[in-house]
Amino acid sequence: MSNQVLLDKLDRTTESLSQALAQLVKLSSIDRASADSDGDNDGTTDSITSVATNGVMMVHAHTTQLIRGVQDLLVITRAIRETWVLGQIPKKNGDEDAIDYEKCERLLEKAMDDFFGPVAL
Repeated sequence: MSNQVLLDKLDRTTESLSQALAQLVKLSSIDRASADSDGDNDGTTDSITSVATNGVMMVHAHTTQLIRGVQDLLVITRAIRETWVLGQIPKKNGDEDAIDYEKCERLLEKAMDDFFGPVAL
């Protein structure tokens, strides 16, 4: 992904998180007075229970939205870090890919001598 796409996705996700958090704050202010002003003024426990149940369901939905938003932020930040790290890795030159067989043979001989001791053939 390009940097602009990641930044746009980051902006959308943070906006979504702020809206979900604002809704949670609004839902946290529901009290008995707002339950009585919903139209059912009979004062029964059924209306209070239904308002409380609806409130809990809405809080659950907004909390789930917050969790998904945070997960999206983790994915975005990981992609940004990967892009940054991969941008730091230099490109290989074709000259460095050539294998020096003589050097490899000398290193192998030295390792064999160190491991097994000098061997006369």
